[in-house]
Amino acid sequence: MRWLAKAAVQNTISVLPGSVALNGVLQRYGTGSTVTTPERIVGKLARVGGRHLDHHRRFGARPLAETTVVEVGTGFAPTLPIGLYLAGAQAVHTYDIARLTTTARTVAVLTNIVSAAGTGALERECPWVLPERLAHVRALAADPPLDLEDLLAAMGITYHVGDATRSGLAAGSAGLFVTNNVFEHVPAGVIAALLGEAHRTGAPDALVSHHIDLRDHYAKFDRKVGVYHSLRFSSRQWRYLNSRMEPQNRLRRSDFLELIDAAGFELVAEDSRTGSEAQFAAVRPAAEFRRYSNDDLRIIDMWVAARRRG
Repeated sequence: MRWLAKAAVQNTISVLPGSVALNGVLQRYGTGSTVTTPERIVGKLARVGGRHLDHHRRFGARPLAETTVVEVGTGFAPTLPIGLYLAGAQAVHTYDIARLTTTARTVAVLTNIVSAAGTGALERECPWVLPERLAHVRALAADPPLDLEDLLAAMGITYHVGDATRSGLAAGSAGLFVTNNVFEHVPAGVIAALLGEAHRTGAPDALVSHHIDLRDHYAKFDRKVGVYHSLRFSSRQWRYLNSRMEPQNRLRRSDFLELIDAAGFELVAEDSRTGSEAQFAAVRPAAEFRRYSNDDLRIIDMWVAARRRG
């Protein structure tokens, strides 16, 4: 029952001073999930950055060079903002509720990007990288400013620590709003507020692009737990089993699409993936999930893009 042990550890950590930093140490030296390598960095840029950029290329109203991008969920390293800079974004604002990114972690990303460029992997996997911006990243990696804000500002990136539902950005100032593995962790009301702020700050025809992982995240840690495992529990049970450090809201595909629509965005692209029939058949969903169709419940991963209405 490794997943239960993880839940217990994280819920104990959550009440300690410096809980976020302590959880980061455990992730780095326990699971290795925050360790960066050239392969990991290029993989994320190609997989995540490439998909957001593809959405913008297909549905964005302006060229990326004329677009201000907003990201929610910076995480331990500003990998995606750096990727957006490399692709030519005019400016990037990235938000997180806690200050997780550091100068050292940012420099590590830059160094890994330079290493990947040296082997040709970056250019092969991320053909959208602009040579002149890669040259600038190479120079920054060789002689980075000591201050994190100065280092990020050299790439047109502004790092905000605080409530992204009150971004402080001017109305109509952003053209692209992105998240990666964020919406599955926050309550529906917060998602609605984030999308509402994206609508307020979005220019006419602004685009939102989201990757949402609907799997039970405990399955990443405990191989005996299937991707539908969390659906077995009622809300009362899940209140005790859910991790307070990495909470899972258990919203389904239809919930996310309704939130996007209600915030004033029109869906223009969706790519959803289902898990195996055998894994789903092995789980008896709690009563509260019976209002969903089986097709809805079986979605475990989704990419969506939507354009601002009016």
